[in-house]
Amino acid sequence: MNKGLTKALTDAFPNIIPENRPKIEITEIKDPYWIAGFSCGESCFDVQDIKNIKYKLGYQVQIRFRISQHERDRLLWGLISKYLKCGTLQISRHTVVLTIVNLEDIINIIIPFFDKYHLKGIKQLDYACFRQVAFLMEKKAHLTAEGLEQIREIKAEMNQGRNHDES
Repeated sequence: MNKGLTKALTDAFPNIIPENRPKIEITEIKDPYWIAGFSCGESCFDVQDIKNIKYKLGYQVQIRFRISQHERDRLLWGLISKYLKCGTLQISRHTVVLTIVNLEDIINIIIPFFDKYHLKGIKQLDYACFRQVAFLMEKKAHLTAEGLEQIREIKAEMNQGRNHDES
C-alpha cells in the first residue's frame, strides 16, 4: 500500500486511477487522545533483560516505549516527541521510530500520560505490565535476584507472551 498498487492489481483493474496521498501539514499535536489512540496500533511497550557482565547480577534491565511509522511522517514524529518532551528519533529502512528508554522520562512523562489518556484493548494490558516493571525499577528491584526474577515473570506475560484469551 505504501509503495502503490502492484502490477497484478493494475493488470486486474486497469481502469482504476490511483489517488495521490494528500500531504498533511500540522504544526502541533492538539489532542493527546490522538497520541493514545495511535499508540494502541503502532506502539510497543517492552522490557529487555540484556546479558551484561558490568552488572552485579550479569544482566541489565531496560524498559522501552517505541512508536513507529513510515518515514514520510517524520515531521509528525518530531511533533510527538516535542509534545512528550522526551525520546529520540531514528530513521531506519524507511521507518521513523520514537524511542523512550530513560527511566525518569518513563516514570514522570510516559506513565502519567497513559494513566490519563487510556489505551484500549490488549495494548492496555501490556502497558499495565510495563508500568509495573517501571515502578519496580524505580525501587531498584531489578538490582536484586528476586526483583530480576519478578521482572522476568512480568515480561513473559507481555506482548507475544500474553495469553490472548485475557483480552
